[in-house]
Amino acid sequence: MADIDNIKFSTLTFSYHSGDVYSIQATFQLAGGLLLNGYNQPVYNQFVLNFSDSGSDSLNGEISFSAELDAPSPNPDWQNAVNFKFLDLTSGASASKKSHGKIRGNNCPPPGAPTEELVGVLGSLDDYGARIKTVIMQRTGGDTQVTITTENINGEPTGYRIVGNMEHIIETGSGPVHTWAFEIEEDKIVDADNVFQFDFSSVDAEVGLPILFYAKGTDVNDVHQSDALLWIEQ
Repeated sequence: MADIDNIKFSTLTFSYHSGDVYSIQATFQLAGGLLLNGYNQPVYNQFVLNFSDSGSDSLNGEISFSAELDAPSPNPDWQNAVNFKFLDLTSGASASKKSHGKIRGNNCPPPGAPTEELVGVLGSLDDYGARIKTVIMQRTGGDTQVTITTENINGEPTGYRIVGNMEHIIETGSGPVHTWAFEIEEDKIVDADNVFQFDFSSVDAEVGLPILFYAKGTDVNDVHQSDALLWIEQ
């Protein structure tokens, strides 16, 4: 196995910046003396991190989650998302699927469902005047700890915030789909009960873990949209 295959994310954080752009910070479980030596996003659905014998042990940059990711995937059981690829500049070896996801809404599930079926259905944070502010993923051994915070789109301090979370499994024609659902409530300033643990090796990278939001007092089973898709190599 090449050294690049043994490098993994230790932490991976996305923070809203503007428009489709998020700040991205990461630390790594390094191998073979390789260090991070730059990054690029050559196409809307791929983010490449370059490694060589000189560089840094952490990443601080920007990533775009383009509107093109909203287009249905050719496979209706998958969502279009950004694939994170590691490249060894010294040997030319590469490793894909180190992480796979997006901080962007999509029909869920199935990801490729026609949008006309979902007209009038609340299920996106946008419907409540809010958005995801940060996503922090930290590998803790067998699981990954995920922390999500929210903020108002209009910049006001008070709005819908997270007050609870739970694993939510949706049955589809292709079988059960694991999602994580956050309960939100209005007139809140800060998020609470917004951390969970998940073993990402239990789901395929291309399927990932959709992140859903539902208002307190509503039925999570009525939600047919996700606001993010997460996956990280465990």
